[in-house]
Amino acid sequence: MSKLIADVSYHNGVIDWNKVKAAGIQGAIIRCGYGDNIASQDDKQFKRNADECTRLGIPWGVYIYSYAKNTAQAKSEAAHALRLVAPYKGKMSYPIYYDLEQRGTESVAVQNGIVFGDIVEAAGYWCGIYSGQYWYQKYIGNRLDRFTKWVARYSSQKPVGISGSYDMWQYSSSGSVPGINGRVDMNEVYRDFPSEILGGGSSTGNGPRQIPGDPINDMGVKYRAHCQTIGDCPEVRDGQTAGTTGFGKRLEALWISLEEAARKLGVDLRLKGKCHIQGTGWVDLGYITKETMIGSKGQSKRLEAISLEIEGLPEGYELQYRTHIQTVGWTGWVAAGFASGSVGFRKGIEAIQIRIVKK
Repeated sequence: MSKLIADVSYHNGVIDWNKVKAAGIQGAIIRCGYGDNIASQDDKQFKRNADECTRLGIPWGVYIYSYAKNTAQAKSEAAHALRLVAPYKGKMSYPIYYDLEQRGTESVAVQNGIVFGDIVEAAGYWCGIYSGQYWYQKYIGNRLDRFTKWVARYSSQKPVGISGSYDMWQYSSSGSVPGINGRVDMNEVYRDFPSEILGGGSSTGNGPRQIPGDPINDMGVKYRAHCQTIGDCPEVRDGQTAGTTGFGKRLEALWISLEEAARKLGVDLRLKGKCHIQGTGWVDLGYITKETMIGSKGQSKRLEAISLEIEGLPEGYELQYRTHIQTVGWTGWVAAGFASGSVGFRKGIEAIQIRIVKK
């Protein structure tokens, strides 16, 4: 699910969070402090920002800026963050992010990230890693892929050359939001953190991403979407949301892979189906591989409905999917063989969730 959120600190002054919420901002990442566990290095606006977001029901998490040059300092920074968020345990719905970008710490960033993350997770919180595209490419690589990623790239183009997937993109440092004086950092979020975190999900970025209420949520069903003005979105899996909701952006194309699911189940799975495209109608896709494009790219056409069938699925399991339709919202889950979406009403799919569950 793509959401628009701001990240803020003392430098943004006293924020009118009522105006921020009314402006449609859907979450916040609040700086709690920087460096070692010293009270003078707490962010002076952290408590007020956290209290206001909690009062208004604005989903929020925190970040701490790292100056650590060794693991002892990384441990102190973890203690710093945990001290400040302790009164809000069970109320935060975004991770604790470790901000790795300080010049002179490049060679120790990965080890510090591991130490910090281990401590944060052991305390029962989600840990994420924030850094810029260049740092991810040159210093971090795939060595912190166990954590959810927040990547900065100030551009209309999304980050490139990043190992694995990322769940949040900081695309601007000069956003304008009612209620916040001056410029503010802006971000797109592609993962439904509130549902996962408040539902008791796993913190690690490359592990099973929990979906509250799902009987099975690590079956290896992978898929990704191409969305209006956004382009290719990160790959998601097992009932997560591919696409966006709340932004009026059509989902134009979709790719699905069942390779991992087939390995997990020890069977040969074959997926086939059809899709309904704006101005074209139903298109028979035949058998679908991970390279099969469901929909269209570069034609500004809505993907309006989809129907899937699956062969080889063991008895007792079921392929299910549902779609988020423009101005309508989420449909109910349907099983393979049935269509999900809208035909004849000029309404496009904006997002989709796909999963294999035990019946």
